[in-house]
Amino acid sequence: MQKPLSDKWGLALLPYMRYNEDLSAYQNTSVDYSVRYNFSSQWYLQLLGRTWLIPEDPNRQFVWVDIAYIESLPTLSLRWTNRLRWHQALDINNSVDPDYIRYWSQLRLLNKGKIHPLFGIEIWMRTKDTPDLSRIRIEPGLRYDVSPDINLLLMLRRQNFINIEKPRGDNLWVLLLTFDI
Repeated sequence: MQKPLSDKWGLALLPYMRYNEDLSAYQNTSVDYSVRYNFSSQWYLQLLGRTWLIPEDPNRQFVWVDIAYIESLPTLSLRWTNRLRWHQALDINNSVDPDYIRYWSQLRLLNKGKIHPLFGIEIWMRTKDTPDLSRIRIEPGLRYDVSPDINLLLMLRRQNFINIEKPRGDNLWVLLLTFDI
């Protein structure tokens, strides 16, 4: 849910539910909450929090600060979004999470129809202990505009963990319903 408060300010609330393999394998829930300030139609600053609710494990808390730039490329019918995120994980309840600097870039086709293909990539650089590139996400997807205030996003997130003892890759399906209130 997104709520514009003015031309400059906005609030958002985004709950997540995570499953492994199918709907019978519930993993956890988290809630993102944010306040956003638009410097212009292209630049914004955002402060976000994420509170994790994890069954039988300590809950987790993240705080993020984003600076982002959005460019419309009308001759190519594209929207290009770039975001730099300072990712701070609060170490609570004996749970220690790493901190990161994250860079995300996405191209979205702005065709005349209701379905818009998109492609994004995000790199994660660990900042504590030994700084290094630790994760890369590749995100192809489709956005469907249900109405001017509601859209549905379906995306495959290929997440590769690198520079660790046992590198691995995960395929995550993301289904997101967004609406302005």
